[in-house]
Amino acid sequence: MDTHPAPKYGSKDLPPASRVVSAIDVELESGRLHSHDDGAGQLKVQFNLISMAALCYVTMSTWAAWAGTMVTCLYSGGPAGMFFGFLVVWVCSLCSSASLGEMASIWPDASGQILWVERLSPPSIAKFMRFYTGYLTALGHIFFSAASAFVFSTLVTAFAILCNPDYVNSRWQTTLICWCVIGLALVFNLYGVRFFTLLNTATAILGVTTLLSLIVVMLTMSSHRNSATYAFTEFINATGWDNSGIVFILGLVTAAFSMIGYDCIAHMSEEMHDPARDAPRAMVGAILMSGVTGISFIVTVLFTLQDPDGLATTTTGFPYLAMLFQVTQSIPGSVFLALATLACAPVAVIMIMASSGRILMSFAREGGLPFSSFFAKVDKRKQLPINALCFSAGLQALLVLIYIGNTALFNSLLVLTVAALNISYAIPNGLMLFRARRLGLPKAPFSLGRLGTPINAIALSYNIVISFFLFFPNYLPVTALNMNYASAIFGLVHLIMGIYWFCGGKQNVRRFAAERARAEGSKSSNISLEA
Repeated sequence: MDTHPAPKYGSKDLPPASRVVSAIDVELESGRLHSHDDGAGQLKVQFNLISMAALCYVTMSTWAAWAGTMVTCLYSGGPAGMFFGFLVVWVCSLCSSASLGEMASIWPDASGQILWVERLSPPSIAKFMRFYTGYLTALGHIFFSAASAFVFSTLVTAFAILCNPDYVNSRWQTTLICWCVIGLALVFNLYGVRFFTLLNTATAILGVTTLLSLIVVMLTMSSHRNSATYAFTEFINATGWDNSGIVFILGLVTAAFSMIGYDCIAHMSEEMHDPARDAPRAMVGAILMSGVTGISFIVTVLFTLQDPDGLATTTTGFPYLAMLFQVTQSIPGSVFLALATLACAPVAVIMIMASSGRILMSFAREGGLPFSSFFAKVDKRKQLPINALCFSAGLQALLVLIYIGNTALFNSLLVLTVAALNISYAIPNGLMLFRARRLGLPKAPFSLGRLGTPINAIALSYNIVISFFLFFPNYLPVTALNMNYASAIFGLVHLIMGIYWFCGGKQNVRRFAAERARAEGSKSSNISLEA
């Protein structure tokens, strides 16, 4: 068999051009995955290329997510920031997804970037890098799910304010609505997994239909038309920052949040028929589809946008709903269109929770969590990581409680999602650029070839820049009400992670790694004999 060996954990170098048959080689050739038959049960194979691409598309829900979070770019960049900011994020996200897709083709596994970092890192730091990346990935998806639930919850309260101007919303009411969304997502994950493909397909069709309808409605009913000069060059800065570059980057949070989470495909790969071939294609294809729909919607908004200042300060607290009311001058029409647009949000929460549960399960397999043996279990009857799913939902419910004490939670959740996931992408992208490509990679169905180096470089630059600048304050001068609390929460997460690592986590990771190595060694021998 003409194959290259995959990088082995603990080796001094990534693979030379030798011809050794390994377990990973056999799995890559056959499209199968690493087995995790540790007695905890196996996940059910249920996704193909189309259904997985639909899952990723719905998880991101790019144009709808952009509409639901457009408040940030209204005062930080304005029309020019909206359009060019989205273009920058789309191109960079396409490079990042292609880079991760190549790794998903080489090592298709539910761990995703957690495994890739270990395989690509020098042996001396591989265990810690895997641990650190695992925490960022798990928390990133938990933040992502909570943020999506929160967006839909604020829309529901905005409906009440639009329909009844005398209604005074309380933050605890928004929190309860958010808990309901999270709870329904958990129930669907436990009892409705067999409907995932149908739900994703229906939501994707609804999303495209709603987008086309919105474009027609906004272009025909709006009495206001902006010039191309206004749509593509008008720059708005209401942040207090004097540096336009920083203002532009701060406004990228809307576009970055709307195009994040494409690694969910890698974390669901154990449930795909041919992950080495289909996972990267689904990942890149979903980004392409999301970019086209996002650009179409944003251009429509830019040419019909009225009174950006009024939208940013709307009493409903939801600029997108206020924008629809400006266009239609109809409360029922605005509510219907906004609901059709953001109907994908609860579905996205379901899919992100599914991904986060599988990440936690996979991370627990490596000893990365307290009580790892408990969270690593897969229910043999349902073939689901029930313990990990419940843990994910519980963390999200606790996280949303912060909103009762401070209204800055909304933007903080967006920043935390974008930062945590982009850093988890940056680590394997950087290792691919500076280490793996120099030492050589094994063959896989999806390869970037000579384009790998520039694509890795663009992806890494974007991952680092967006993750660093989004922790800056959104407004100057900084007050307790407008403070960007994402930095404080992110610092607390690192403190907890460090305490666990030095107070038992390091030993757990080593113990689980030794057990995994023994299991893989035994399976490698069996596969080699069969080959």
